[in-house]
Amino acid sequence: MPTRYSYHDLQVATKEFSTELGGGGFGTVFEGTLVDGTKVAVKRFDGLSQIKKSFLAEVETIGSIHHFNLVRLIGFCAEKSHRLFLVYEYMSNGSLDRWIFHRNPKTLLDWQHRKKIIIDIARGLTYLHNDCRYKIVHLDIKPQNILLDENFNAKVSDLGLLLEILCGRRNFDRSQPEEAMHLLAIFKKKIEEDQLLDLVDKYNEDMSLHGEEVVNIMRVAAWCLQYDFNKRPSMSIVVKVLEGVVNVELNLDDFFLNPPLPNTRAGVHNQEVHVATTTPLLPSILSGPR
Repeated sequence: MPTRYSYHDLQVATKEFSTELGGGGFGTVFEGTLVDGTKVAVKRFDGLSQIKKSFLAEVETIGSIHHFNLVRLIGFCAEKSHRLFLVYEYMSNGSLDRWIFHRNPKTLLDWQHRKKIIIDIARGLTYLHNDCRYKIVHLDIKPQNILLDENFNAKVSDLGLLLEILCGRRNFDRSQPEEAMHLLAIFKKKIEEDQLLDLVDKYNEDMSLHGEEVVNIMRVAAWCLQYDFNKRPSMSIVVKVLEGVVNVELNLDDFFLNPPLPNTRAGVHNQEVHVATTTPLLPSILSGPR
């Protein structure tokens, strides 16, 4: 279970919260080092002291979940006179968005790295859906919530992503012409025209060299985005397809953009993420975009 730290412990570990790593999700994340030398990310929550009881319940739940492709919760702090804190393992390469959206040649990910990251994410979600003792549905999967360690292993944090990694652009991009702002709308159009290759990240030569393989994974993304959730694959099947263990003939004629999910978010907010642990879960949520 996670370690309970005092506020003083976290003050020392973060050097008075001097190095900020990022913000969002009702709080700010700071870099820290524990007394044993372990580097950590400390999230300080703002304005949540009134939910201490539910916070501790969520810590107990999330703290019992362990998988290589999930960011590990190390500890927490919940003292009466201070804000609430969560302590996570430190991920030295930061969040995925800085590696796929920014056009710095030094931070461009090649195809093999991107493919591995996609499989890592699918494995993490498969664990949440099927293998852990709780049914946990992550309702905010996006590049900002995927963290990378020193070896570029991807881990889901803060318990429309496949496409953003492959296309190298955000799901909603105001810099594009109006008709091209929404990635999913363009995706549907290119499927109908059988021109998915046009969507491959053009700023990355290595991605273009592997265009056929990238398009095949785009088809898996389409499979997961069908309006009828009964036609969508489970994450365990997605992993097998991505690993090449299972071959699936995908008929994209029935592809539709899916409607907004009902607003059932609840529970823990950690490094930029929302995790829903409410039960019972609606079939539409369990079968939401994977």
